[in-house]
Amino acid sequence: MKTMLIAIGSEIITEELARTYQNQFHIYTCSRGDDTLKLLQEVKPDILIINLSLSHITGLEVLQRTQYTPPATLAITNYLSESIIHDAYSAGVRALIRLPCSIKCITSNLEKIISL
Repeated sequence: MKTMLIAIGSEIITEELARTYQNQFHIYTCSRGDDTLKLLQEVKPDILIINLSLSHITGLEVLQRTQYTPPATLAITNYLSESIIHDAYSAGVRALIRLPCSIKCITSNLEKIISL
């Protein structure tokens, strides 16, 4: 079974995404950037959903520091600028969503990058 790492920082969104994909993927979750960095190296998930504003180490820093970027990486963020967009895509993000957004928006974008 493929693996998914959800590193969002929102318990509500994390639980909803985990529930949505629990039958398709082995799910790992964390809410801090430093924990995400460790899990990326240990688990090497097939799919990563990450908030670029995680605590302790930002999600963007996680992506820039890691030696492993999942094939399907979806990032969410509260703030978009040209530099963040550029840096996120340069770090391996396949889709970028601005918060606030619905679970439906996240899953729709995730389905697109999974099918690529």
